[in-house]
Amino acid sequence: MLGLITCSGSNITKEEAKKLGIYLVPLQINVDGQFYRDQEEISLKKIYNIIKEGKYPKTAAVLIEDLIKVVKKMKHDLIDEAIVLPLCRAFSSTIETMCLALKELDIKPYPIDCYVTSLPQKMFVLQAKKLIDEGFNAPTIVKKINEAIKSTDTLIVADDLNYLKQGGRITPAAAKLGSIMGIKPVLRLHYSLEGKIDTFAKVRTKSKAIKYMVDYLLENYSLEDHYFLICHSDDVKAKKEIENYVKKFNKDARIISDQFASVIVCHTGLGCVGVGMLKIVTEVD
Repeated sequence: MLGLITCSGSNITKEEAKKLGIYLVPLQINVDGQFYRDQEEISLKKIYNIIKEGKYPKTAAVLIEDLIKVVKKMKHDLIDEAIVLPLCRAFSSTIETMCLALKELDIKPYPIDCYVTSLPQKMFVLQAKKLIDEGFNAPTIVKKINEAIKSTDTLIVADDLNYLKQGGRITPAAAKLGSIMGIKPVLRLHYSLEGKIDTFAKVRTKSKAIKYMVDYLLENYSLEDHYFLICHSDDVKAKKEIENYVKKFNKDARIISDQFASVIVCHTGLGCVGVGMLKIVTEVD
């Protein structure tokens, strides 16, 4: 039987995972040297509060004991093949660790590097699970999702560049210049970059950067066969403004919004906004 395993970088909750039959493993978050299981021992709201205190939480890979527990549950459920769809290789070695654990219990892994994380990752996971439920085999699902990945694009702008600096996403000089001059780097995630974050453009002010990102996606991708994704870290105002802007462009646009996963907020800080176009493989709620 075919199953699907992912990580909490997808921002899929334990409740959602249980309802959908998705096997979920928590990543870890390090606050002042204390490690917490994402979602289980620390919440997104708590991460927001920690950042508001001026702290810089870090992230860590899944605990082997947690992974083995989930894989044993898969074996108990008679899973003998598994789609493996955690956050991208460029961010973490989780995909390799999951594959090794599955092989140890004679479950054949079918890994997919989504080259993204958070909401785009979640949408690939949900679509892959629906394909499983529709009876598609693992190689076909891998092919369909990989094709969609190539036609998916994500752009991000952060409010506080110091968090990107801490994670090595931008240089200290760029962070300092941005803070002084109000220049916001627009970052891109795309399969051609193999999961690495690239500086796509530099725009003065966050509001102009958001408009630039949305306009770029609307001009270069079709809403007929793509979901329009909006992700943010505690910036509901920006989310609503983007939704209204896209709806004016196309009232039938399929817009899906969510907050960034906790492990991503640790690297972006508060006020980060991401938008994306994600190729539709199959319709999901």
